[in-house]
Amino acid sequence: MDAIQIKKQYLEFMRKRGWPSRTSGKLVDSTFPHCFTISGAVDWFNTKLGTDPFGKEAYAYWVRCFRHYDIPDEIHLPFFWMMLGCSWDMYSREKAIIDNFDFYKNELGLDPNRLKITCWKGGKVYGLGINLAADVEHSCEGPEFEKMRREGIFIPRDTEAINAWKKCGIRDDQIIECGELETLDPSGFDAILLNARENFAGVRSEPYYEIKGRYVEIGVFLSEEYVKKPIALRDKVPQEVLEDDLNGDKFLLHLKPKPVPAGFGFERLAIAVNDYPSFFELEPYRTLRQILTGGREPEGEKARIVLDTAAYTTAIVWLVHDGANLLVKNTERQRRGVYRKQLKTVIRNLRDLGCDNDDTYMSLFGAVVNYYTRDEECETLRGMEKPCLEEILKQKERMKIEEKALERE
Repeated sequence: MDAIQIKKQYLEFMRKRGWPSRTSGKLVDSTFPHCFTISGAVDWFNTKLGTDPFGKEAYAYWVRCFRHYDIPDEIHLPFFWMMLGCSWDMYSREKAIIDNFDFYKNELGLDPNRLKITCWKGGKVYGLGINLAADVEHSCEGPEFEKMRREGIFIPRDTEAINAWKKCGIRDDQIIECGELETLDPSGFDAILLNARENFAGVRSEPYYEIKGRYVEIGVFLSEEYVKKPIALRDKVPQEVLEDDLNGDKFLLHLKPKPVPAGFGFERLAIAVNDYPSFFELEPYRTLRQILTGGREPEGEKARIVLDTAAYTTAIVWLVHDGANLLVKNTERQRRGVYRKQLKTVIRNLRDLGCDNDDTYMSLFGAVVNYYTRDEECETLRGMEKPCLEEILKQKERMKIEEKALERE
């Protein structure tokens, strides 16, 4: 079973559970000026908060996401599909957890005994993980944020999630209760959602599935109970949406509506279902590897270059499809730079592999298109090989100009 099959099966399953489905949004429709869509829940939350914060609704949908800061490896991809079940003051996290667990167990056949679940154990959060270099909007600065770093904010134990998992039959010894300091644990287990790239905050519960001797996160169940004050002020969130005083000295403001997003990466779940150790055993990455290597498995640095190229090639097809090549305004400079960096990476990698030619590019882009157009919602990808090649050729010309400028210097 691959990601496309999982997507179709999931949407049908969730419709039967009372979650209507919606179509995917584009990568370039992100609310972040410096990035692309990195998580469907982020855009959904921000849009809902600014338009209809008291309207009750729930639905399931898939989102294409691109995280330029995710370096490709066996369980990380810069471009991926994400499945989401979102509720705004309508369904509880308990329902979201139970519905998704039933999908994992009864529809996909995952073994519950191979799961470990993280939950917030209760305690103070001091914001140790939210003042990141990626925070280009500086939403984690100012006196309110510094006060929170000194004094902390208490978030009670996530009994809602703990009880929901127990109703699913998860044992006590499978539940890992984490605090904020555990977010730095090399095991990868964590249970706090509070960082610079997202405008909301709260706790999360995550299922990890044992694959080939290591635990891989396969889902996330959030409690977005708080919104950052700088964002609330910037987006002019109405006071009646907040339980806290907007003019007070708090950095995080508590929300009256109860947003519940729950999701997982298609590809991440696909490797769990197939018991694969790596994304690159899945399509289209398996075909991309064969094109780049001629069927011979490379070793060392070349192996890493092949995997990187396969991951970034897939991203380029979707970035061009969704209009990243049309980003020309000054306010879009950062996203344009991120997009062009992916083009440069693929060009340099193919040069290192000795296969930097138009035929190879067309074969790579064609493999991506052929895979995704198996899904009827991706039919608009047909014919994207040529526009993607044109973008590569334009970037090559830019690189020549840059190289000549460096030589002159």
